[in-house]
Amino acid sequence: MELSEFTIIGGIIPNLAAFVLFCLLIIFFARTGRMAKMFGWNKNDKNS
Repeated sequence: MELSEFTIIGGIIPNLAAFVLFCLLIIFFARTGRMAKMFGWNKNDKNS
């Protein structure tokens, strides 16, 4: 194997799937954690 050769490991489809899953996890934890209170996304918050 030469240094000038390169291969894309896994292809673009698995990389896109992993990227979408990563983004969905960030959105999920952002909507359920302290960021939800900060942005006012909590609909069931009885304290405010």
